[in-house]
Amino acid sequence: MECHDIKGDAMVRIDHDRDSPSEPSERRRASRFRACFPATVDSLLADRQLCVCRDLSASGGLFLTSAKLVPGDELLLEMFIDAPGGEPHKTAARVVRVGRHQPPDTPWRYDTAVEFTSATSDFTPAAKVLAERQASMGLFRSETPPATDGKSRL
Repeated sequence: MECHDIKGDAMVRIDHDRDSPSEPSERRRASRFRACFPATVDSLLADRQLCVCRDLSASGGLFLTSAKLVPGDELLLEMFIDAPGGEPHKTAARVVRVGRHQPPDTPWRYDTAVEFTSATSDFTPAAKVLAERQASMGLFRSETPPATDGKSRL
C-alpha cells in the first residue's frame, strides 16, 4: 500500500506493505487503519512538531516525524482526523519504536511507533471513515490480487 505526500512540486511515495490493514499483527492488539492525516506531537524533550500519521488503531499508531524521538518518551498527540476545522483528537502516548524513514530526503525522517496510554475521545470510527475514503480515492494501492481476466479490480 502506498500513500503520497506532497514535497514541493513532487510526489513522495510512502510504502505500507507490511501488514494487512484490518488484521492485527503479532505486535498489535487492535485492527489498524491505513490513513494519512496531520498531527502534532509534544514531548518534554522536544519542541512541539507537526507530524503525519501513516496508520493507527485504538491502541497505537505509526507517525512520520522530523525530529528523532526516543523509545519510552511520553507524548501528547493531537490528531486531525476529521474535516478541516474539526476538533483534534487528543491522546497521551509512549514511543515504542523509532526507525529511519525511507526515502531519507523527505521532511519526515523518522518512523515513530507509539502506544496510546490514554485517549480523550474514540477516534477509531473517524479513522476508519478516513481510511476508506482515502482508499476509494486511489491514495493507496489495492490489497486485492489482480484479476485473471486482465481487468482491474480497483
